[in-house]
Amino acid sequence: MGILIRLFVFHLRLVYFFLKLLPTNNKKIVLMSRQYSYTSIDYQMIENDIADRYPNFKVVVLARTLEKKLSSVIPYYFHLYRQMYHLATSASCVIDTYIIPVSVLNHKNNLLIVQLCHGVGTFKKFGYQALDRESGRNEQVSRLMRMHENYDYLISTSEESSKHYSEAFNVSTDTMLNFGPPKIDYILRVKEKRNEVLSKYPGLADKPVILYVSTFRTYKNDYLEKLTQHLPLDDFNVIIHLHPVIYTLHPEYDELLDQVEGLYRCKDILTVDLLSVADYVISDYSSFIFESALLGTPTYLYHHDYNTYTDKNGLNVDLRKELAGAVFDDANSLFTAIKTDEYNYAVLEAFKNKHIENTQGNSTTQLVDLLIDHAEEVSAQTL
Repeated sequence: MGILIRLFVFHLRLVYFFLKLLPTNNKKIVLMSRQYSYTSIDYQMIENDIADRYPNFKVVVLARTLEKKLSSVIPYYFHLYRQMYHLATSASCVIDTYIIPVSVLNHKNNLLIVQLCHGVGTFKKFGYQALDRESGRNEQVSRLMRMHENYDYLISTSEESSKHYSEAFNVSTDTMLNFGPPKIDYILRVKEKRNEVLSKYPGLADKPVILYVSTFRTYKNDYLEKLTQHLPLDDFNVIIHLHPVIYTLHPEYDELLDQVEGLYRCKDILTVDLLSVADYVISDYSSFIFESALLGTPTYLYHHDYNTYTDKNGLNVDLRKELAGAVFDDANSLFTAIKTDEYNYAVLEAFKNKHIENTQGNSTTQLVDLLIDHAEEVSAQTL
């Protein structure tokens, strides 16, 4: 395995050596994703801001996921060449997860690389924190593939979050910029999406809405069955939005939820947009908790499998301490607490302030200005 990886990396470096002979377009910014196969909210925000304020700059979005099947691997291999071409000819690059050419190649000195991550904060251990864990990567392969190397800056949300990012990306906290990702700006204005959601699902306006958003698990568990047995559908509208990977790993969950009469799925709505109609949010170990906390929406945690999950994945945040009073091991107690409508907003506010420092709605502006300033500096040096 080690020899094959070294040969793979060598051939990429050989191709990239010649691509770097091409001139740099100092007015081109490339946005790369392996997390999504579409333009994410973060990238849409960056694109729109650059188009509005710097229309003479060009933005290229390269978004393609990599699945563990041949029909995906072969197209992705050729996609690597597109990535290398734009890395060799751009002034700046933004990524939202590990990108092979970004980390394994040696770039021009004038290329700025910014790791955006793809969530608002992080609960789960990942990257170097999770090497050789069930949810993590193989350490030998990760080292050979230079996982998370070559970053100039990483976008964090607070000093607290920077500690975890530093461990996960194996970098110094000096590279952290704590103004947060553009998605924060989107969330702060997400209530504007309410009428759009209600136009598709008008029934949601009839009763208070509970939104349940779950992270994915690599293991089989009955947490969802336990939850659906106690749904208070007589008094609330309930939306269940699972992580898309869950349906791939456990298609039976899709069948289970389809059988619950009166339950909303809203699969054609972005999860973040559902915050516009949510009166209560339930999650587990997902960074979505940061997003609901940002809006001050009463947020509860359903930890039916807490011990199993923490053993297999590991957590960066002591959720039971930081959201004390809003964490439940069983669904019945959880929904009973929601019905009482007695929520400790002070705890939620303290949690938000600890993990998200910038709530001014200018995260996008700060990131774009960083990219543009760098490009203009490079242009000045080449005159």
